[in-house]
Amino acid sequence: MPNHAIRYARLDLPFGTAPADETVEAIRQFDAAHDGFLVKVVVFAAKLTDRHTDCRRLQRAIARRLKACKTLSGVPAVTVVEQPPLTKDWISADVFYLNDSKIKPHYAWFDNLPYVRLDGYGCRQFWCSGFATPYAQMKGVKLSAAYAAGLHCLNDLQHWIDHVGLRFDHVIRQWNYIGQILDLNPHGKTGELKQNYQEFNTVRQVFYQNHKREPVYPAATGIGCDYAGIIIDAVLFESADGHLPPALKSPVQTEAFDYTDRVLVGKDAKTPPLFSRARLQTQKAAKAANTAPDFPLCCWVSGTASIAGERTLDPTSPDKQLDNTIQSIERLVATADPAAPNYRRIRLYLKSAIHADQARHLAEMLYQRFPKGICQIVYGDVCRDDLWVEIEAETGL
Repeated sequence: MPNHAIRYARLDLPFGTAPADETVEAIRQFDAAHDGFLVKVVVFAAKLTDRHTDCRRLQRAIARRLKACKTLSGVPAVTVVEQPPLTKDWISADVFYLNDSKIKPHYAWFDNLPYVRLDGYGCRQFWCSGFATPYAQMKGVKLSAAYAAGLHCLNDLQHWIDHVGLRFDHVIRQWNYIGQILDLNPHGKTGELKQNYQEFNTVRQVFYQNHKREPVYPAATGIGCDYAGIIIDAVLFESADGHLPPALKSPVQTEAFDYTDRVLVGKDAKTPPLFSRARLQTQKAAKAANTAPDFPLCCWVSGTASIAGERTLDPTSPDKQLDNTIQSIERLVATADPAAPNYRRIRLYLKSAIHADQARHLAEMLYQRFPKGICQIVYGDVCRDDLWVEIEAETGL
């Protein structure tokens, strides 16, 4: 699917008394003002529980109201994440929309959630709504809440993948939002304290062993959120000739799946995070099928932090960590063949403990490197205590 065909925009609006209605109205106005078709909306909001809702309720309320909009050509996939945007009392939404007449959108529903299939250039992309499971729903299960909620979300994702007729190997991009990611909580059987992130890594490994055939992992982000549960989101890609897009290897960072026990938390055997640093949605498939000789590419860049090898760099300096992270991404993207030099979207995650003044300073640093219009900034704890920032991206021609 050509990268330039999927455009990105950010919507910002005050968090009022009716967030679902207000978000839907902002999306409706955006759609009316832009050519093309809505594909995906990712909504970021703070303190949902204080407003008598949660991620799942708000997600489904937005989806129902979008379905009732007579002016929309179809309902986009919807994910809601409890992560405060840079302006904490606002709602901020990432909007992805299609602007290519050679690609046809198909809108459908699964388990009362919308998803979108895009057909074109001999390829197919699928964008799902996020699958969310609260930790509280896992009470009574003889596992940790994070393990059980992660398994529940992954199973929901797999059921949707089965529904559209693909395999888990077609997941090219995955987002894993992990509530209280660094917290230690008792394991259901033994009462031993285990980190939520490590428990998610463990269940992901078990799930992949059962559902993946190929050794290449999705590009992925594993990031904290304020939701008391886990949310998993994904994009599937099926190429024209069936080949799987290759993974890129960072010249700076050790492969995450090769991390040693020195940087993993826990007493027992510890599971590294299973993801690729980036996946390159290449031109090869469409060219092989002779369907689109100018088929552009998309480089899906995983969540990236200030790490060299497997060691955290500059643990006391958010500024230096931001610069290190951008340099790592630039060096990673430079390995793409063919090259994918143009940045389409940037999302910066800031550690929740960062002061507002420091956050604004980091935002200005980011805007000096990338156009402000392609940048989203939200708060979410990163997977190590000594990491202040994480960045994900998409690039293309």
